[in-house]
Amino acid sequence: SQGVRWEDDGDFQGVRSIVSDQLPWRVERLDSLATFAQGLTSPGDALMTSLLEVAEDIRQIERDLEVAIDDPKFEFLYLPADVFHADSLAMALGKSELSVLHAGLSFMRGGIYFAAAYQNSWTLDGLLVSPDGRDPEAHFHNTLDPLLAREVTRQNNLREARSAFLSGFFYLQNAITIGVEQEQT
Repeated sequence: SQGVRWEDDGDFQGVRSIVSDQLPWRVERLDSLATFAQGLTSPGDALMTSLLEVAEDIRQIERDLEVAIDDPKFEFLYLPADVFHADSLAMALGKSELSVLHAGLSFMRGGIYFAAAYQNSWTLDGLLVSPDGRDPEAHFHNTLDPLLAREVTRQNNLREARSAFLSGFFYLQNAITIGVEQEQT
């Protein structure tokens, strides 16, 4: 519910207490970011492999949006207020809005491909758990700086990123063009 605090507040349970029995780990792991990250030693490359699968799923959503945008009979997609659990948030998404959504998805997909093109030998444990327990922010930057975007290991992902970013710019321009030309607001 809106306004619920993280920690318990008097007689009211906080989010931490509400979700504690639904977590796949002990609730103590939520005490700090370092406590949560301890033991997470899989390299970033494993995460990137999973994110590349997400990028392919995003690409399928983009294709579905393209069908609607290219269809001359498509006018708008109506989202009733019930979807958002608020009486005043009903909206109609036309081709311009779908183009903006497509552009955002393309940029996200491009970012995934760009990040996955580089060697990602870092681990969350290594990045977020400071061995001396002091200044975790400095530890994060000092650890990640020599590792991030230093060596391209998957050249093809850079080409995919470029293609996704170009698609994003195309659909952003398309959104503006369609928005200017459309008759309804």
